[in-house]
Amino acid sequence: MTRLSDPKYIATLVRADDCLRFRDARHSGPKQAAIQIASRFADRTYVPQPVETTINRGKSTLRVTSYADALFLRHCCRVLRSGNIHHPPSRQVICRQLKSVLESDVPHFIIRTDIAKCFGSVPAEQSLNLPSVREKLKSVEFNWCKTLLRCNENPLQPLHYGLAISSDLAEHFLAEFDRQVICHTGVIYYSRFVDDILIVTAARSAERVFEKVACALPAGLSLNREKTSQCHWNDGISNRTEFEYLGYSFMLTKKVKSKTRTSIEIGLSERKELQIRQRLGRVFLAFQKDKDFLLLRDRLRYLTGGTTTHSNFTHRRVQIGLRSSHPELTNLKRLFSLDGYLHQRIRAASSDGTDPLLSTEQMRGLQRLSFSASYKLNIRHRFSGKRLWLVRDVF
Repeated sequence: MTRLSDPKYIATLVRADDCLRFRDARHSGPKQAAIQIASRFADRTYVPQPVETTINRGKSTLRVTSYADALFLRHCCRVLRSGNIHHPPSRQVICRQLKSVLESDVPHFIIRTDIAKCFGSVPAEQSLNLPSVREKLKSVEFNWCKTLLRCNENPLQPLHYGLAISSDLAEHFLAEFDRQVICHTGVIYYSRFVDDILIVTAARSAERVFEKVACALPAGLSLNREKTSQCHWNDGISNRTEFEYLGYSFMLTKKVKSKTRTSIEIGLSERKELQIRQRLGRVFLAFQKDKDFLLLRDRLRYLTGGTTTHSNFTHRRVQIGLRSSHPELTNLKRLFSLDGYLHQRIRAASSDGTDPLLSTEQMRGLQRLSFSASYKLNIRHRFSGKRLWLVRDVF
């Protein structure tokens, strides 16, 4: 019997914004709808609905349209993340570990690469049939997963972009690959965050290590040569030594010397800054269309400072924002650059031709928002679950 038949359990899978995302959760409310859905799981009348294909930033992704499917996938994700499995470390933990390795007194080679078309290359049915997955899913849940992931239609069907369960199944699928790389001779540090891979090695040939890692990948997967880069972490004075990983930029400012702790700077990566600028652009573009100042203000508050919300998976409050996702920054240069860009967009909105979108008072209020100040002071803002969904919808 699946736990989804328990109304009390299925209520823990409900999110505050479900009534905005799913039509079948609006009439009676998400919790009441979930309780009614529990009876369908109990008597096995639940049938997964076809997923919907959407285009998100030029990439084809899938999303569920049925509230029952959403609750089922949340349950599967919770189950797959439970127990004694390898849980990938968070960005914060990876950054701290990497910082400790880079501050040593030994020169290293650093290899940055990623798995080409990761989800599109991992076979869904093979992932579901892994012993670590089968032991966690009930037989009826396993069959529902096969239907939802379209394994019955195509045995070679890959995992889908857009479904949360895809990342969890990929973690199980790549667990053995991770163990092989970690145990490889010459690998001092290894990290994989979804498909982004970083290796620190003291071997004489970084290329040889790269080839060994590529051979360890499961059949059908390959490393992306075009996105592979190598860096010799040795002298930051004669050569600018810098690399980016997970939104961070690691910079060597001195020469690595024996018995001396190496000095490094950690800043926001250029790619992360560009991503935030693009989000700011979407926020102001949406404001030009809807003229909703309060929504504009809340979206800018969310981007500059972040918020705190409740996680259904960890059953505790989690922080969202630059301060929580990138807490190890020592160089705030790119945050100051974002402040300048934000205030430029605010001034442009307040002086837009003969019909300004912002009043003087509104402009002054928005100009108090700052990426750098919010980061230094750990400023956060409160939003209800429904409001947070509206704030994040533009992204």
